[in-house]
Amino acid sequence: MARFMAAVANGGVLWKPRLVERIERPDRGVLYSDPGQVAGHVELSPAVWAFLRQALWAVVNDGTGIAAKIPGIDIAGKTGTAQMIAHSKAEKGQDHAWFAAFAPVRDPEVVVVVLVERGGKGGQVAAPIARRILNAIFFEKVAVAEIRG
Repeated sequence: MARFMAAVANGGVLWKPRLVERIERPDRGVLYSDPGQVAGHVELSPAVWAFLRQALWAVVNDGTGIAAKIPGIDIAGKTGTAQMIAHSKAEKGQDHAWFAAFAPVRDPEVVVVVLVERGGKGGQVAAPIARRILNAIFFEKVAVAEIRG
């Protein structure tokens, strides 16, 4: 999901997943660096990419992802609920909650994906968690990898 959202955010570039972009020493020397590798491209017209970004922005501003909204940051996102088969009454309603987002919409810097197993609805459970993560990144100056990686 993160790779998909990054591709929507950056206009179709698919990057090879990696666990670590860079390891730095306390003296600011770089011990390890992985610049990333392009794995492919999703070819869509600029109009389609713009439509997708606008639709995902609307999810956060007018739709099921409104719990992820943060004043001052344009966020694009998509809620999801993976329905689970209940084998007992106790398991009924224990669906997986999803939310995937990128921000800011016009100049994306970060993708966040939240999955809460047996958490319920994506918009009610996962979106508020994503809001807290995005708030920490943009307002508490938490270091993150670039959107491409």
